[in-house]
Amino acid sequence: MTLINKRNCKIILSINFLCLFFFSSFVSGQTKDSVKTYKLREISIEADKELKAKIVIDIDAKELEDSDALNLSDVGRLIPSVKVQTNSRGETLYYIRGGGERQITLLFDGVPLNTPWDNRIDLSLIPTDVIESINITKGIPSTTYGANAISGVVEINSLSINDKTPVKKLSFKVGENNSQSYSGLISGNLKTISFLAAAQYSQRDGFSLPSSYKSTSNVRTNSFNKSINFFGKIGYYKNPKLKLNLTFAYNDAEKGVPPEENVIKPRYWQYPLWKRFVVNLSGELYPVKENTSKIVFSFSGTSLKSQINQFKDISYSSIDDIEKGKDVTFNGRIVYSSLINENALLKLSLIGYTTTHTENILSQNYKENIYRQNVLSSNGELEYFLDKTTLVLGLAYDISSTPRTGDKPAKDDITDYGINFGLVHSFNDLQSFHFSIGRKVRFPTLRETFSGALGRFIPNPSLRAETAVTIEGGFRSLFVGGDFDVSLFYTSLTDGIVRTTLPGRQFKRINKDQIRTYGIETVTRYKFSQKFRSSLKFTLLNSKAKNTAGEFADTLEYKPRVISSLDISYFPIEQFQTNLEFIYSGIQFGLKEGSLFFQRLPDYLTMNIRAAYNFKIDNNYKVEIYSRVNNLFDKLYFSQWGLPESGLEIWGGIKMKF
Repeated sequence: MTLINKRNCKIILSINFLCLFFFSSFVSGQTKDSVKTYKLREISIEADKELKAKIVIDIDAKELEDSDALNLSDVGRLIPSVKVQTNSRGETLYYIRGGGERQITLLFDGVPLNTPWDNRIDLSLIPTDVIESINITKGIPSTTYGANAISGVVEINSLSINDKTPVKKLSFKVGENNSQSYSGLISGNLKTISFLAAAQYSQRDGFSLPSSYKSTSNVRTNSFNKSINFFGKIGYYKNPKLKLNLTFAYNDAEKGVPPEENVIKPRYWQYPLWKRFVVNLSGELYPVKENTSKIVFSFSGTSLKSQINQFKDISYSSIDDIEKGKDVTFNGRIVYSSLINENALLKLSLIGYTTTHTENILSQNYKENIYRQNVLSSNGELEYFLDKTTLVLGLAYDISSTPRTGDKPAKDDITDYGINFGLVHSFNDLQSFHFSIGRKVRFPTLRETFSGALGRFIPNPSLRAETAVTIEGGFRSLFVGGDFDVSLFYTSLTDGIVRTTLPGRQFKRINKDQIRTYGIETVTRYKFSQKFRSSLKFTLLNSKAKNTAGEFADTLEYKPRVISSLDISYFPIEQFQTNLEFIYSGIQFGLKEGSLFFQRLPDYLTMNIRAAYNFKIDNNYKVEIYSRVNNLFDKLYFSQWGLPESGLEIWGGIKMKF
């Protein structure tokens, strides 16, 4: 039980070779004429995202610009089926189709964003100023994404600097409660090297509460934050056989955690330290002259230092406890793709990470506890192409070991397998159907298993891995002026990890025998005219756990039955743009602290409005002046019990590009 043992390594190698042998044998002798070969090389090797056997939702730069998103938490409303929720630790997280935040893989330029200690990251601390696009795959994705992705993958892509015109950007944003943000970006070329550099500073004294909420202050207690962020990217693209990117990201933040309301003993927490540094080397290599093979790789290192100050009361003047944490993670991903013949593409991948979490707590005299987890996934996937149909079959073997468990008992290694099958059938150039079925596990994190969270949780070293089986089918239609997507999905989650209430206002994570989630998701985008366009996202889902009688009747917390949004854009004149945004969430339940029964949260509908004016100066400077009002009607709503969300917010800003 140290590192992943030799036996498992041999199994991984054997599976890769077996996949290669099996898939090669399967497609041998299938070659037809060579007319399709060149087209297939272009699509499969150089742009293989087009061949995923699932519908991928794309959010482009224009949508991101119009959202005025300061950080990734602001982007969540653009993603279909996503609920954005801030928990009692002050972390803002995504929940997709009722799946937990730990069940989602978040990638930034191929690097996992989530810190493996808890498989979470506070999205309110990740800036958006260098993001060019976001791609979302729901349900169980390709096996080439590795372990733990059982509810979907969100791929965040930074601005491309390959063959792009150099650009400079400046942005200023101000609002109430001393909210302000300043950012700048520059990209260019130096001989054979392309580069991008960006910096951002933001701060806020807090967010305003709705006027209907009874409180001694109009500003939410302890809701301040401050951050400074840097991002750098260096690219080499001159060699047609090799593309390289070296990226750096640095985040330095401090923030308060608003305490839960109507709770006997809430958290009085502040994060005086949250420093994250990431370096990533990624690229593409074409080892064969004819470009029939490709190797995509990414190797990264992440360091995160954090500190939680726990105070005795709401005055935040007397320290009760302090938790210091340090996480060091090394990620690696290699995906080899090769055309076996004109009809088949084989992918083999090896993906994994090793992470070490060091914890020191004041009440334990800063005794050092070290936790470590190693996760490795070996995968093989075959894509087979017919005239109008693409078939995908993938296999995976996943391993998790926890060689260091602090002062807790050791835990045995966990191994499991994944499998997925999918197809996409194109009826014509405008309509297509997709179907997929897959099985994948999520290993429990170190924090879920071993952490007491400053006394709030009872550790459970006996936690088992979650196993998800998902079936999904859908239809996509493109038409003049827009597109329409609809998907039906069903997920059976065995040994799902949930929290339960214990006496003494404590919690414990346990495995539920089985959780069933099913629903329908639609996305419609339509351009009525040059002046008027809209986008509608609607999800209806049902998620229940099996009770002792064998019925799916047990309520689960914070899984809304309805998640929807409507965006309307109107351009009265060419330079002027207005946006109306409606967000609705309904029929969800939560567990109040000290209560053994779930209670329904009020449904909510919020409305945002935006106005922007665009113009040029000397044809060199593009300027946008905008203003935005969020929660226009000052609606009081909760995404989690005891934590009221922001009321009416007003801000404005200037964006310049030259």
